[in-house]
Amino acid sequence: MPFQLRILAIVIAVLFAGYIFFLVRRSRSDVLRQRKWIFLSLVMILGSVFSDWGWDVAKFLGFTTYSTFTIYIIIVIILLFIFRMELSLIVAEKQVKELIQEVSILKEKVAEERKETHGRTKD
Repeated sequence: MPFQLRILAIVIAVLFAGYIFFLVRRSRSDVLRQRKWIFLSLVMILGSVFSDWGWDVAKFLGFTTYSTFTIYIIIVIILLFIFRMELSLIVAEKQVKELIQEVSILKEKVAEERKETHGRTKD
């Protein structure tokens, strides 16, 4: 990787990491929600600093170009992120379903108690 491109990649990765930490610091997000982005920024920094290592790994795994290897890794990381978000969505949907059921049961109980209360006051 040319020196200028390596410097640009490092600057972009550091700016990205800085922005993530800025969001966490300003309480616009929490660290637990930003772990994946912190991890991604570290991968970007390491990938730009040690790009020669990336070439060696790409050649070892049979990739003909470093860019193909990089795109493949990025796709794998994105798929992992999507999978984790899907799991979080499934858990949230289950919780919403349970809450809806609980609210329905509580509404029925409140309606029954109102009927009982109104029936007693009329007697």
